[in-house]
Amino acid sequence: MLDQLSTIQVVSIFVIPVIVLLGALFGPEKLRRPLWGGLVILLTTYFIRLF
Repeated sequence: MLDQLSTIQVVSIFVIPVIVLLGALFGPEKLRRPLWGGLVILLTTYFIRLF
């Protein structure tokens, strides 16, 4: 799957979840809960597309 994507797409697959995780851990209180939800949705989508 990864061999069909460009370099920028492959890097973003790994970087975006890390950014969202950092926001969920260290972000403002108002954004922590939505960011955790977004992280769950993001990782679920990646998992479904992988298989």
